[in-house]
Amino acid sequence: MSNIEVKLIPIGNSKGIRIPKAIIDRYGWKDSLILEEEDDYVVLRGAENAKLSWEETYQAMASEQEDWSDLEVTTADGLDHSGDLAELSIFRNSRGTSLR
Repeated sequence: MSNIEVKLIPIGNSKGIRIPKAIIDRYGWKDSLILEEEDDYVVLRGAENAKLSWEETYQAMASEQEDWSDLEVTTADGLDHSGDLAELSIFRNSRGTSLR
């Protein structure tokens, strides 16, 4: 990461900056950027990397065809969920020693 000083240049009634081509190429920026304003700094990122909406996130997750067959392992976690508080069952480590 490096710091590069850039000058504000007039663009009509506004001002802008020139971004060096090497930086544009490094990040694969195309036609537009997202400018995120924080309290004491500004972040530029490619518009194609913009955050997805909930619907776009759902569609992206659904298209992944993930294998959820190992989910049963996490539900068989040894915890008794019948009471208000989960009670810890006896676990055994790799040597067969009981753990509580």
